[in-house]
Amino acid sequence: MNLTSENEKFFDSTLFSKMKKRPFLINVARGGIIDEDALVTVLDRGILFGAGLDVLSSESPDLKSCRLLNRDNVVLTLHAAYFSDDSVEAGERISAENISHFLNGDLDKVFKLV
Repeated sequence: MNLTSENEKFFDSTLFSKMKKRPFLINVARGGIIDEDALVTVLDRGILFGAGLDVLSSESPDLKSCRLLNRDNVVLTLHAAYFSDDSVEAGERISAENISHFLNGDLDKVFKLV
């Protein structure tokens, strides 16, 4: 899910309140799609079983005041969920292909920004 003005804080208290089976939320997309205050509340109330977050709403979060840190029901990673040998190779290949297409004037073939 890309972050847009339409889906910013998509996962909010209203959506969380509709969850019935204590799911485990995993976000490897964009931090801004989750209302972090609402997430803390539903984690505290047991509405969500837990959360695995590769991203937070801030690119440079203040970890001293981050209420999602040091919780038994939250796993935070360093925004590295994309990382694999395949993703590194794809990033390099796509970048080279885009440069080649751009320099050759084939702008319609530039299909991804890396």
